[in-house]
Amino acid sequence: MALEKTITTKSGIQVTNAYHRVREVKIQGVDSLHFKVKSFVSASETTPFSVSEHECLYDVNESNPFIQAYQYIKTLPEFSNAVDK
Repeated sequence: MALEKTITTKSGIQVTNAYHRVREVKIQGVDSLHFKVKSFVSASETTPFSVSEHECLYDVNESNPFIQAYQYIKTLPEFSNAVDK
């Protein structure tokens, strides 16, 4: 599972069809999900060009934590209109 979207880095470099993966998911307590989003130039790359940390509510009665993390980041402006891969 991943997302694909063209983004512009903080330094102004545009990365076409960047590949974004949720990694290092941690459930804190009963209702908090912490995770990183690692962004790669392509699906075959192993070294990310960007890493961001995120936190959202976790619902134990819903889908698995990775799916909840992807659903959350798709609500953020920087990942809006991203394509599921």
